[in-house]
Amino acid sequence: MPHLIIHYSRELESEMDLPICLETLSTMLGEVESIRRTDVKARAIATSASIVGESTSRIRTFNIQLLVMPGRPAAIIATVADRLLEESRRMVPGPVEITVEIRDLEPERYRKVRVE
Repeated sequence: MPHLIIHYSRELESEMDLPICLETLSTMLGEVESIRRTDVKARAIATSASIVGESTSRIRTFNIQLLVMPGRPAAIIATVADRLLEESRRMVPGPVEITVEIRDLEPERYRKVRVE
């Protein structure tokens, strides 16, 4: 916890280094108050088809979801969203639509165990 999940248009794979993108965003999250880098679980999932609005031309997408435990101040969440967006703008080649969504996990519904 937290979970960093990126859904991206498959066409972006040939134009950017997704492992470096995940590492960069994870490292940035580790610099935020109350988030430890060692706890960030990051993954990127390619989408082969998507539609944005009523557009007849294909718009590439890069959607970042960050799932965190509740209790962080709104100002920190807003700062994290802005930083994720800005870091992504530097790494993701256009044309693309980048979105960021941060959601609280529900502690009563979330479990974690590390098996060694």
